[in-house]
Amino acid sequence: MASRCATAAELADDLQSFLDSTGQVTEFMHSPMIRAAITKVNGVPSEQIRDRKDIPGEAAYMVTGEILMTWRDDLPADSTVTAGAWWPKGYSGPPMVSLRDEDAKGLGVKPGDKLELTLFGESFDVTVANLRDFQFQSGLNFLVTATPGTFDAFPGTNLATIKAAEGHEKDVQRALARKYPDITFLPVGEALNQAAGILGQLSTA
Repeated sequence: MASRCATAAELADDLQSFLDSTGQVTEFMHSPMIRAAITKVNGVPSEQIRDRKDIPGEAAYMVTGEILMTWRDDLPADSTVTAGAWWPKGYSGPPMVSLRDEDAKGLGVKPGDKLELTLFGESFDVTVANLRDFQFQSGLNFLVTATPGTFDAFPGTNLATIKAAEGHEKDVQRALARKYPDITFLPVGEALNQAAGILGQLSTA
């Protein structure tokens, strides 16, 4: 009899339990994600929008091709709705999305507008439910966050961030590699420290 594969939520719960057992982790966040492209904005093809000189960089990036998107039921922590409203808990209606405030404004998009999303060769329309203000440094935030069920027909993945207690980064990394050999882990602490050092040198040059 074939064994059932664990769901993403079950894997996240298992990882949380394992990290708690180490006593060496101070923060763990996770989110589902998927790659999709915004191919139309209010019926206008993205290729007609992306080269406009009046669109700022991050807003233009949103219509250059596939970007990472997510879906969730609740409003992310440290996010503030600036226009429209977050969908009600347990929402199961037509697909809707939440966009970063400054990027939506750069594209001339407001709540009630329509976007066409394309992934795995299929396209469908979503309605912009709300705009949010947030900082990427405050958690796992995405340029496009959709209602639950929006991407159910497509295979997604999971993204997680783990913060180890100071001095235990290597210990946690080794423990994770032993416990989850099929999961890819990307240590970013040293890279961030190097980047901070370079920026510090530039600021004092």
